[in-house]
Amino acid sequence: MDRKFIGMFSLMVLAGLGIMGILFAEESPWQLVSASNAYVERYFPQDRVIDIYVTIDPDDFADMLANPLAEEYKVASVVVDGQKVDYVGIRTKGNSSLRSVASSSSQRYSFKIDFNQYIKVQNLDGLTKLNLNNSYSDPSFMREYLSYKILREMGIPTPAVTYANLYINDQLWGLYLAVEGIEEPFLQRYFGRDWGTLYKGEGGQGSDLVYIDDQIESYSGIRRMTTLKPGADEKLLQMIKALNQGEQLEQYLNIDQILRYFAVNTVLVNLDSYVGQFKHNYYLYEENGIFTILPWDYNMSFGGFGMGGAQSSVSLPIDNPVSGTTLASRPLLGKLLEVPQYKELYHQYIQEVIEGPFSLEELSQEIQRIGTMIRPYLANDPTKFYTMEQFEAAISSNPVSQQSTFNNQGFAGRGGIPMMGGNAVNLITFIKDRIENLTKQLTGELSTTGTSYQMNQRIMGGGGRFIPEGGGFDGEFPPVFPDRAEGAAFGRRMPEQNREIYPVEQQSVSLNELYILGFSVLLLVIVTVLLHFKKTKHSIR
Repeated sequence: MDRKFIGMFSLMVLAGLGIMGILFAEESPWQLVSASNAYVERYFPQDRVIDIYVTIDPDDFADMLANPLAEEYKVASVVVDGQKVDYVGIRTKGNSSLRSVASSSSQRYSFKIDFNQYIKVQNLDGLTKLNLNNSYSDPSFMREYLSYKILREMGIPTPAVTYANLYINDQLWGLYLAVEGIEEPFLQRYFGRDWGTLYKGEGGQGSDLVYIDDQIESYSGIRRMTTLKPGADEKLLQMIKALNQGEQLEQYLNIDQILRYFAVNTVLVNLDSYVGQFKHNYYLYEENGIFTILPWDYNMSFGGFGMGGAQSSVSLPIDNPVSGTTLASRPLLGKLLEVPQYKELYHQYIQEVIEGPFSLEELSQEIQRIGTMIRPYLANDPTKFYTMEQFEAAISSNPVSQQSTFNNQGFAGRGGIPMMGGNAVNLITFIKDRIENLTKQLTGELSTTGTSYQMNQRIMGGGGRFIPEGGGFDGEFPPVFPDRAEGAAFGRRMPEQNREIYPVEQQSVSLNELYILGFSVLLLVIVTVLLHFKKTKHSIR
């Protein structure tokens, strides 16, 4: 055999085997994306506002606006800070905020952009999902941004965020907060390629982590967000059982990280979370049987969720920081605070928060910086919920100006949307008063287990409704898609009508299909070389 053809044959076989090795790898890069921070550095700047352009069929967009509660993905092209991606999915998103906007005259919905909704291997430099949040119930337009900054500085794995000016079909839609989706790329960024299992607390049965039984089906309020790994659900059940028994906590929980998370949550008086009546807006990440809690959805932090308002919420007790429920019904925090050394460490982290990222000096500078950056974009925002006067009152260093604008009694935002009075209180006022109150609790001047604020408090539900304690409501409002399959990868759903638009490109490629493709390529290479060799061997010289 000619040496040239032997060499060519060897190279082709090696290339084919390389393809097979990639495809048969336990974690194929066709399924996973780069674990680098490239997309964070590129698309989530902290010193400027990016532009996001969405181009969508006008009829599809009209249908989305007419039926927002369907949360149905539509095909679109998206340009993020100059980088274009075609055939992405976009839909409305939210729970009570979505219902509230839908029942108003506003069309300022939050949106979810899924870059691999239709093309499985597609991403934006590694990013697969981007949320565009509408700053519902936040006249400062900063609560979520500031909260994630504080969490990140306290060592909590936190989604990347940036401000974005959103255009839809070349029409300016408004200033949004762009938030990285918590899924595979996020997990790789923080936990490496061999990441574990991700769950989301969605407010239904079991999301309070109170032990029910040993059947995973009994915990429908905890949705698995990643592919099921052997023994993953069993580890979740083991953790919940041990947690409620208060035994072997360090064997199942990342104690230090969880205490840091709750220290920040308590300082921020973030009650639209695990510690509130709705017991949602958090993720659980399991790796090697140990669970970590991850943050989500902070537009109602800084005391913006309770009916009493931020002026009242500054007195939230640090050792009983719940609302509309009891500490016993929130064991992930309650059981830890039963251990003296854990409670002491929790107090230390609260002190660290108020002396560091939550300090008046640091936050005042950051509020001023962000205000300068986003003010011109808000001035031109045609859909914003609040006036510029209300924005300035919410961030002003002179809190007296807020009284005439908000009156601390709650008000209807632009578009007839019921807003929560707590969110109307000036950020600087809340920070000052909260630090003063926390300092007195930590030094023993005030009780750390007070009962005046959280007991019998009414909590605002979706659409501006107020729900009394014990009023028959358990968890978040019913999911928009109750029939959505449990454990489906990140809840992705492919509408029937969209399947007919791009019948080839939009279909998700399974790992088995990739195996077949790789084997076919290898077989084709071998057959081609053999045929070429046969032809060469019998050719007339």
